[in-house]
Amino acid sequence: MSENETVKKTVRTDNSRGIVNAFRGSAKYRRHPKFPIRGAFSPFQLQPVCLAPVFGGETVEKVNVNLKLVSSRLKNSLSGFWHEFYCFYIPLISFDDMYLDLAKFSSDSTINNVDSYCESVESGKKLNYYHRSGINYIKRCLKSVTETYFRPRENNVAVSWDKYTYKGLPICHVQSKGYIQDFLPDEEIEQSVEETAESEQYKTWEKLYAEGSTAFSFSDYMRYFGFDIERIKEEKVKLREPYPPELLGFHRSYQMPRDHYDISTGKYVSNLKFDYNSMLCYRRKRKYLNHPGFVLSLMVLRPKVYAKDQLGTFTSYMSDLNLFQPDVLRSDYNHSVRIFEKNKGVYSGRDSEYMIDFADLYRNGEQFVSVSDEKDPYSFVGNSVNFGKSAYASSEDIASLFMDSGHSFFYDGLADIQFKSRVVSSDEQKRLSFDYKYYSIDPTTNEVKPKDSATVAPIEKTITGTAGEIMLDGHEKKVYEDRLKGFDAQYDPLLYKPYAGALWAFPAKGTTVVPKGVKRKDVPGYIEKPDFRYGE
Repeated sequence: MSENETVKKTVRTDNSRGIVNAFRGSAKYRRHPKFPIRGAFSPFQLQPVCLAPVFGGETVEKVNVNLKLVSSRLKNSLSGFWHEFYCFYIPLISFDDMYLDLAKFSSDSTINNVDSYCESVESGKKLNYYHRSGINYIKRCLKSVTETYFRPRENNVAVSWDKYTYKGLPICHVQSKGYIQDFLPDEEIEQSVEETAESEQYKTWEKLYAEGSTAFSFSDYMRYFGFDIERIKEEKVKLREPYPPELLGFHRSYQMPRDHYDISTGKYVSNLKFDYNSMLCYRRKRKYLNHPGFVLSLMVLRPKVYAKDQLGTFTSYMSDLNLFQPDVLRSDYNHSVRIFEKNKGVYSGRDSEYMIDFADLYRNGEQFVSVSDEKDPYSFVGNSVNFGKSAYASSEDIASLFMDSGHSFFYDGLADIQFKSRVVSSDEQKRLSFDYKYYSIDPTTNEVKPKDSATVAPIEKTITGTAGEIMLDGHEKKVYEDRLKGFDAQYDPLLYKPYAGALWAFPAKGTTVVPKGVKRKDVPGYIEKPDFRYGE
C-alpha cells in the first residue's frame, strides 16, 4: 500500500455518535506537510523554528528539519557552540488561561471570549514572532515550554518566562558545567511523559458513571455536594492539575568556528557555518497525541563561555581536611558547603553573600584560565560573560561575542513533518469544486473574487451547430481540461455523436486519435495512420 493510499471503512457520522467517534472510525491516512523555514536570532535565545497544528488522536511519526546556518563575525575563533534542537507537543489544554473557554464555544464554533486572547501588532512595530493579528499561539506555546523546561522554580512556582530576555525572545541558562551548578536549577531536559492529572472529584464521578452507579452528569454530581460548576468556571477555579508540554525529541551537537579571508580588510575572520539535518520522533520514538494542540520546534545556540567574574581557582580555599574525606562529604551536606561574603572568595561583583559546594568541585570540576604576566586573564578570552547570581548572560555580554551588531545567526531550510492521521485527504477535484462554487472571475479585471463581490456581466455568444455537436464539443473540452490537470477523465464521444468517423483531438485539435468503439473499416480514408489509442 502506498503512503497516500487509504483503507475503505464504513464511517458512522450520525449526530448520535458525534464528530469524535466518526473521526476515530475513519480510515487511516498519513498527512505529510512540508514547508520552508527561515529566520535570524542570537545566542541563548529560544528561537521558534516552526509551529504545526495537530488533531487529537494523531500520531507524530517524524519531524525532520534540514537547514543551513551561518553567523556574523566572531571575536573568538577557538571556542565553539552547542547547537540544540528541540521538538515539543503543546496541547491546547496546557494554556491555563484558555482551557475553560475552549470548552465553551458559540454556535459557529468560535472559542468563548476569543477577543480577549487576540493580539494585534501595530503597523511599523517590530515583530518578535511570526504574528500579525488573532491568537498568538507561537507566543503561548513558547511561554509554556520556557516556564516548564528552561526556568528555575521558586517555592514550586516557575520563574516568569520573560524575566530573562534578549531582543524580545526569552533566553536560556548558560549551562556551563561547574561547581556553581548545584545552587542553580538543573535544566538538563529529561524526556519524560507526564499524564494529565484530573481532580479527585472527577475521578470518583468517572468511576461511578462507568460502573453505572450514577446517571448524574459531572455538573449534577458536583452540585449534589454543594458545588456549582458554572460558578466555578466563572471564577476559573481549576478542576485539574496543569497539563505541561511534552518533549518529543532532542538533538545536540558541537560546532566549531571556521576561518575565511575577508577581502575588504585583508585579514582572516571567523564565523560559524554548518548544515543541520536530523530526524526526531522516528520509529520507536513516535508519539500518540491525546489532545489537539501544536507541535513546536525550538533551536538554541549556546556558546562555550567562561565566567569572567571568577578570579581564581577554588582549590585555594580547601583549608578544611574534611573536604578531602569522601565519607564525610557524603554523610553530611553541611561539611561541603562554604559561605563567602560578597566580593570575597573567587567571585567578584556579588551583591550579597554566596554559597559554594565543594562536592561539586569533585563532580564537575571548574574552569581554569591561565595567562601569565597579565592583570586580567579574561582580556585574552573573547567569550567570557558574568554568570552572576542567575547564570543568565546579560545583553551586553551576548553582544560582546560578535564583531557586528544586529542578529548573530541566520538560517534557511525546510521542515518535513509526518503524521498518522484520521483526516481524509481532499483530492483536487473536490478542492476545485469548492473554489468554483464560492469564487468567480471578474471579467473586467480578470481577478478571482468571491461571487458576491464579482460583477459578472452576461456574455452574448452566437452558438452554431446541432445539439449533439454542441454537447460533444462541451464534453471534449471538459475531458481535455481535466486530463491536463492530471485527472483520469473518461471520454465517450459515441454518447453524443453516435456515428462512425467521430474524432476527438487530444491534447490539441487536429490529431488522429480514433475514439473507442469505431472500427478500422469505418475510419474515413483521408485519415493517415489512425491512432486507436483507446481500442477499436
